[in-house]
Amino acid sequence: MDGAELERALAEVAAIEDRHAYFRALTALRTPVRPGTIAAAVDLLNESEHEGVRRAAAELLGADVGDRMAAERLEDAALIGGVGEPLEAVAMELGRLRATDGVPTLRALAVHDDDGVRRAAAQGLGLLAPAVPEAARMLIVLSGDADPSVRGRATHELARSVPDGTDVRDALAARVDDEDPEIRAEATAALAERGDPRARAA
Repeated sequence: MDGAELERALAEVAAIEDRHAYFRALTALRTPVRPGTIAAAVDLLNESEHEGVRRAAAELLGADVGDRMAAERLEDAALIGGVGEPLEAVAMELGRLRATDGVPTLRALAVHDDDGVRRAAAQGLGLLAPAVPEAARMLIVLSGDADPSVRGRATHELARSVPDGTDVRDALAARVDDEDPEIRAEATAALAERGDPRARAA
């Protein structure tokens, strides 16, 4: 499938509002993977003027779990820059690919100006955190982010994905007085599960 054909197909996928139908259509494009599909998706991720196409291209690449070229190109796309949904997709797909050498890219996305990109970086880091200590450390930083949606995602990942440790408990304890009630509740529950007395003090 050449670039023009894939761009038309991804534009049709991007227009689907129902997420289940969206991913079914995306799956149909990659099963089986046609010659040139990955290379064409890489080009579209970097060059398409259509944001929905770029996001769908990132998700198409991320679906090829274990494909080193896909992970490298996702990293390249993030370094090129941009804002909004395409970079969010890059961050999440790097996590889904378990691309441990993509941590430097996620580190850059974790300090991006866009709240949604930082939130997606937290989600991607959560998928890497069980095996990558640096990912856990970045989540601890993000759990103190100024944006509540970013704090909330990072706190969730600390509570559910990161191996227990003093630094993790301290980060959770810092959120038991958060202004957001959902964050407070998740941090308190996570501390309680760990038997930390700071849960009772909340």
